[in-house]
Amino acid sequence: MFRFSELLLAGWAPFVAVAASGFTLGFFAWYAVVVPSHHAMLAETGLLLMTIGGTAAVTAAWLGYASYFSVRARIAPVRALQYDAATWPPLLLLWFSFLLPPELTHGARLFLVAVLLCCVGKVLIAARFNQTVREVLIDFAATRVAIIVIAELAAVIIGQRAGSHVQESSHALLAVWGRWDAVHYLNIATAGYQGTDMAFFPLYPLLIRMVGALAANHLVAGLLISSASLFFGLLYLYKLLEHEYDRAVARRAIFYVSIFPTAVYFTAVYTESLFFMLTVASFYYMRARLWWVAGILGFFAALTRIEGVLLIVPFAMECFATQRGQRRNYSEYAAAFLIPAGLAVYMAYLWVLRADPLYFSHVQIHWNRHFAPPWVSLINAFGKIAHTSSAQI
Repeated sequence: MFRFSELLLAGWAPFVAVAASGFTLGFFAWYAVVVPSHHAMLAETGLLLMTIGGTAAVTAAWLGYASYFSVRARIAPVRALQYDAATWPPLLLLWFSFLLPPELTHGARLFLVAVLLCCVGKVLIAARFNQTVREVLIDFAATRVAIIVIAELAAVIIGQRAGSHVQESSHALLAVWGRWDAVHYLNIATAGYQGTDMAFFPLYPLLIRMVGALAANHLVAGLLISSASLFFGLLYLYKLLEHEYDRAVARRAIFYVSIFPTAVYFTAVYTESLFFMLTVASFYYMRARLWWVAGILGFFAALTRIEGVLLIVPFAMECFATQRGQRRNYSEYAAAFLIPAGLAVYMAYLWVLRADPLYFSHVQIHWNRHFAPPWVSLINAFGKIAHTSSAQI
């Protein structure tokens, strides 16, 4: 934590910016939560408490994050306070709620925009002082812009093949990111599980529902979650490979992941980016010997896709390798059980709802998916190619 002299050296401007941002947050929390109750005494008391609370909360967050940033970026505490203070004023945009038309502020959209701008500011400042963040941000921005432009041009110029298609939006620029499986995730986020949707695991649609409550648009919420997950997934991958090898290997690895042909799914409303982030982050914390953090991330990975439960294998291998020849620490093994617990939670939910804990597997038959030897898929694929080629001839 900072010494009082360091707080004074930071100057009055950072304090004013942070305090004004906190006051704004507290005021609009009061306006959104207390004012609709139409209770005069509660409104007056709530205004005082919530503005003070908002100011105190944001100030504490500023001091806490600046202290962490000072250590991670290896810069003077005073500079950390000054730089981080510049990321909080976007909260002042909330005052435009009284000026903008309701459709632009519906569903707390303005609050979401303000929070996103705060987060972007923190990432940009971190990139200024930290080479890892800077290289990941450059890779992320360059490859995402290229892939988004190519995908949008393809959607507008080439279009889709003839036939029926499942997509969330009729707008060409948005439809490309919300097709096929994405529609199922968006339907789950909107109306809950119904019928065959139970083949899809719950964490991603749950996050869409939470962010969508602010964005008032579940498709946009899914795009935000996918993009943020990809950025942090690349960041964890870089840090993991830098630790195992060096920066050159890490730099090439995140670039190849970002430009891989199927990397377009990292931007779409699919689980790929969230699962990628949770899996790589779990591996990173396994290597860092933070077993409970790795286990918690594995728990969420197993709630995202069934493949997440397989993280228990590298978890066990890392535990055994670390404790070889040493006294056993059984708390580390206990953390491993968090990983299958993610799958168990969803299975328990299906047991209550459908009296079938494996319903997520059984329902796959509706997509003509079933267990088969691996060579069956190869035979079917070559048969399809041969049939298409002969039809064209």
